[in-house]
Amino acid sequence: MRLSSLHARLKLWRFALGVLALSFLLACFGDAGRAVFRYQAALIPEAEFWRALTGHLVHLGWGHFWLNAAGFIGIWWLYGDQYRARVWALIFLICCAGISAGFLLFDPQMDYYVGLSGVLHGLLCAGAMRSLSRGGGLSDSLILLGTACKIVFEQTLGAIPFTQGLSGDTVIVNAHFYGAVWGLIFTAIYGAAHRSRKEN
Repeated sequence: MRLSSLHARLKLWRFALGVLALSFLLACFGDAGRAVFRYQAALIPEAEFWRALTGHLVHLGWGHFWLNAAGFIGIWWLYGDQYRARVWALIFLICCAGISAGFLLFDPQMDYYVGLSGVLHGLLCAGAMRSLSRGGGLSDSLILLGTACKIVFEQTLGAIPFTQGLSGDTVIVNAHFYGAVWGLIFTAIYGAAHRSRKEN
């Protein structure tokens, strides 16, 4: 493999690997790290604003972390080339903030939350929609349809049975819904802005 090709691949993956490395580091702190960094509704209004972001980077345990890491790698394998790293970073931050805001506004009874799964739904929707808008094929449509069906199932019947066993605790299905919505909102705004720049 040429050095230029290797550099291009590393550049494509640097954001994903950076997020996973940070999440891995926080997981090394165990219960103490989760207590400091998890989303906790009662503490965010007390100026612990970082929890709105870091709550999506900590996990229930190593099994939960590896499950989300595998999902992140899968999404990146499919769609990592759809945006530049800084745009992905913006999508990531918007999904984190949007999901946390959704919890505060619509799920005030929920005490705490950890995990990347909600953000992953947002990244998947943003990537698939971007690919579809650039002439993507049937696979993008099927991924979006499958994601929509999964979210409808979760909103009407609850978490998919095996997912709770894999994560190790209750699956917060609203995180998936909020994440997907923000991923779609971002894609719509980004697409409109991109078209506007082309027209001008």
